[in-house]
Amino acid sequence: MNVLGQQMTDAGLWPVFESAIDDVALLLHNQDRRVDYSNRRRLTSNWRLSHGQWMRICADISGLEERGASGDPCVGEAIIWSWANEASYLHSPTVTQRRSMCQVPDRITDEIGSIIRRQRPSFVALSRRLKLYADRLGQACDRGALHADMPTTADALLNSAYQCVPIR
Repeated sequence: MNVLGQQMTDAGLWPVFESAIDDVALLLHNQDRRVDYSNRRRLTSNWRLSHGQWMRICADISGLEERGASGDPCVGEAIIWSWANEASYLHSPTVTQRRSMCQVPDRITDEIGSIIRRQRPSFVALSRRLKLYADRLGQACDRGALHADMPTTADALLNSAYQCVPIR
C-alpha cells in the first residue's frame, strides 16, 4: 500500500473517501448533458484560427495591439483548443504539428504560458476573450455546427444568437 493509502487507513478515512468518490460518480452519471471530449478533439483537429480572427480578438485591448498585428495566431489557437477540449495546449494540433516538423515549439509554448499566467489587465482581458471563444467552439462541436464565420469580439461572442466556428 502506498503512503497516502496507509495514512488514510490509519486515520479511518477510507469510508469517507469512498463515499465522496461515489457521490461524484453519481453526480456525473446523472448529468443530462455530458461532454464528449473525444468528439471535440476529433472535430477540432483541423480547426485553425486565422490571422484576421487573432487580430480581432486582440483588438481594443490596450497594450496588445502589436500582439494582434504581428503576433502568432497559433498561440491563441493552441489556448482556445486546449480550453475547448479541457486538454493541455502541449497536445494541441498546432503545437504537435510544430513538434513533428522538427521546429522547436519552445517559442510558442513560452508565449502561451505567458498569456495564461500574466495578471496584467490586458492579458486578463485577452484570456477572457480566448475563454469565450473556446466556450463557443466547444458548444459548436457539441452541436456539430462548425462554420466559417464565428464572431471573435467579446460582445459578438456574448450576444450573437448563432455561433459558428472557422475551419481551415
